[in-house]
Amino acid sequence: MGDMGRGHRPVPELGGPGIAAQTPTMDDISRAQHDDADEEHHPKLISEPIKVEMEAPPGGVYAPVRMHWRDETLEITAVLQVFAEAGLPRTARTDGWWLRRRRTHWIVRASDGHVYQIYLDRSGKRRDWVLLKRIE
Repeated sequence: MGDMGRGHRPVPELGGPGIAAQTPTMDDISRAQHDDADEEHHPKLISEPIKVEMEAPPGGVYAPVRMHWRDETLEITAVLQVFAEAGLPRTARTDGWWLRRRRTHWIVRASDGHVYQIYLDRSGKRRDWVLLKRIE
């Protein structure tokens, strides 16, 4: 085939061993269907607005204690992790200050037993809470 250049690999021929190895078997399909049915163990993207109540114990820092989502109130029983996200989205074509993200994320366990990732979006003048995903 000659020199393909750095970083290039030849494409397998149609019907060759590379293609046959990628063809799913009935076992693969059955396993995938079972995995879809067992969604409870996989992260589930939600990305919906929520309302959050924050409280601080005496001498402590503010943390979410309750979230309201879809007409349901969930008590936050544990804060498992906190981290900040700042910078431009990957899709930004310019370095405008108005595009910068400022988010504080919390991984929390709620009273329904699930673990969720929520964040406070502090971009610009906004102060929006979002339920990003259910982790478990």
